Amino acid sequence: MLRSLMDRFPDSWDTSLPWVLFAYREVLVETLWCSPFDLLFGRSVAGPLSLVKTSWLHGTDLGTAKQNVVEFILSIRERLRYAVSLPLNMPRNNVQRLNVGTIVELL
Repeated sequence: MLRSLMDRFPDSWDTSLPWVLFAYREVLVETLWCSPFDLLFGRSVAGPLSLVKTSWLHGTDLGTAKQNVVEFILSIRERLRYAVSLPLNMPRNNVQRLNVGTIVELL
């Protein structure tokens, strides 16, 4: 999937990478019998591929959905960009050095 993306869009493949990774993470992995998202969160994600699949199987119109799929994905992308920028903009003077053997709690 990544190879075909790089072959088709050699100059801009990296901008589409988050969407390809999202699609990969929602597809069933044959050896796991579940998707990586199912494995991590314990539930299925209703991503663009599953929305299209259910619309094909049940004959529903995606235009009647509460929010357009593209608008939803774009709003999620903006939220993720904001969330990623938060730690990058924090001051680094609160960094604490840890010694070997120090017990820490990760959330």
